[in-house]
Amino acid sequence: MATNAQLEDEATGSGSQPQSYTHDYRINMQLLPDPETPGAPRDWQVTCGFQCHDLLRVMRQGLFWTTSNIVPEGCFYTTTGDEIRKPYTMKRIWELRELPDKPKYQSRWVGTFNLYVTKSEQLRTIRLDMLSRENVFRCFAKGKDGLHVFNYSPSPSLANVNCWLDNLHPLDGSWWFWPMDSPAGGQHEESTGGGGYAEKLESTEYGLK
Repeated sequence: MATNAQLEDEATGSGSQPQSYTHDYRINMQLLPDPETPGAPRDWQVTCGFQCHDLLRVMRQGLFWTTSNIVPEGCFYTTTGDEIRKPYTMKRIWELRELPDKPKYQSRWVGTFNLYVTKSEQLRTIRLDMLSRENVFRCFAKGKDGLHVFNYSPSPSLANVNCWLDNLHPLDGSWWFWPMDSPAGGQHEESTGGGGYAEKLESTEYGLK
């Protein structure tokens, strides 16, 4: 798969104007220490949101992101000051882009990760490269019109469906939104469009580690 440098070359082009992308589609996730234990006390959680240019293409090719996509100047921490976030008192924010050293409009996707914690030391000890797909409590995606087109959760009370590409769903073996390596040996499988999978791409190529 293309490296960040190759993607940058593709986006800018030699002697041409940089490509400009709109970010009309949304992908949101919530990650927990124990997502399969409803009501369990948790001393941290992560929410993340991606805005992308072409959601159908992202589903088929995979949302590949690593710590190299972090925009250092877009990272900070603050107090939550939010009643609905109790018992969390502080949060740390990471900004990510497909091309982190270029303006947002040149990236086909941009993302933000929010870490909510109960203890200040967790701002340092909990990092993106510690997370795995096993922490995912929910992931959903919306089309341009704001309607939900994809949802995944290990909770049986929530819907599990991909309305655009039925076979690109974790229950069918496709973690297209989570390219990182995991203890379960996470893989992304690219759809052929005909109900099968064209090839398996080892997630360790794109892992945060």
